Amino acid sequence: MDLKTAWLTQTRATKEFISAKTAVNALQKAREARNSGAYANAEQQIKLALATPYGRLPIFTNEAGRIYRDKGDYAAAEVQFTRADSHPDQTLDGFRDHVSMAMGQRAYARALQVIAIYTARSKTDKDFLPQLIRINFKTGHADQAIILLQRCMDYDEPRLRNACAMNAYGPDDDEWEKLPDSAKAKIQNATGKAANKLSIGSGIGDLIKSLERSGEN
Repeated sequence: MDLKTAWLTQTRATKEFISAKTAVNALQKAREARNSGAYANAEQQIKLALATPYGRLPIFTNEAGRIYRDKGDYAAAEVQFTRADSHPDQTLDGFRDHVSMAMGQRAYARALQVIAIYTARSKTDKDFLPQLIRINFKTGHADQAIILLQRCMDYDEPRLRNACAMNAYGPDDDEWEKLPDSAKAKIQNATGKAANKLSIGSGIGDLIKSLERSGEN
């Protein structure tokens, strides 16, 4: 016990331990501040974490990106998310947050670049099929969006299929109305949805329920 206590005391006195403790404590405080909308405090705390030798890790750079995103400083958020993406340990959630932010800013080309990084690393774009479907609809590539939708529906994963379906129906009503009837028919066929009015504003609840039932059978 004495040896163990001595080892712990020595370990806690090292620069590495002190830096790690500083980073983790600052991260926790930054998250709490961001969740309460205190972005200046959150930014101050995350900068303490970023200044440590561990600051390049995605757990810290992703949080920095989220703070700047929520604050509305998208340029600074882009810098931090890009740093996180370049790290081999970047998480799926981190990639998703980056892609979601880019899509929210209508930066579809950038969103596709981030998805490409994830795809090259994971060897699949499956996790981003819903986003790819939406981006293709948004950018006028309905045929490609339908191909991706049909592929998504082949997976025996109700949650994924639901997300893909909602992105197929929900670019927005104006864009849906611009689709040719043949494209609408393909979307109906892919999702198993038969409704008189197809839009994100009506019938989507029935769509989700039908997809969930089909996944359970």
